[in-house]
Amino acid sequence: MKRLLTLATLASLAPAVAFAQSSEPSFTGPHVAISGGWNQNQDKKVLTGTSKDSRSRGGIAVRGAAGYDIGIGRMAIVGGEVGIATGGRDVVTRRGTSSYRTDPRLTLDATARVGIKPVDNVLLFGKAGWAMQNVRTRLATTTGSLSSKSTEHGFLWGAGAELAVTRNVALRADFDRVSFNDHYRRNRVLAGVNVRF
Repeated sequence: MKRLLTLATLASLAPAVAFAQSSEPSFTGPHVAISGGWNQNQDKKVLTGTSKDSRSRGGIAVRGAAGYDIGIGRMAIVGGEVGIATGGRDVVTRRGTSSYRTDPRLTLDATARVGIKPVDNVLLFGKAGWAMQNVRTRLATTTGSLSSKSTEHGFLWGAGAELAVTRNVALRADFDRVSFNDHYRRNRVLAGVNVRF
């Protein structure tokens, strides 16, 4: 009789145990993310002189991403992510009647990331990879103007964190920096939501 009661008790607890296991946060598998935040563009290719304005300009940025992560043991993950984002505001430098404008357009990135879980529902990660951005520039003087388009590439690095609110949904925050060439670079801080499948 005791054996029968024990089996009945275990059978009644099984759904609760299964539910608890299925509701544990997961940071592995495919995911999509949407984030928004602050984008700061800096351009050192400026006009010289005493009457020049700021070489950097901040503005709102929006980024969408998709990726995949694999668990290593219970505390670590490795994975990759690709993203597309807005470029931010123009950087304009003036000297007298002359101006130099950098107009950043859409940007793409592909990064690898490595993370650790200090607790079950928190993931801390570092990331590194490649970024590409379409850029338009315009030099205007009293004698006319000269415009050009280019696609800039650069090494991206950064870090971030995720806080799981359910098994498949996490809040995330990221910082990244990329130097596209000798004079143009970008800093970005984003916050958003990660959804896993």
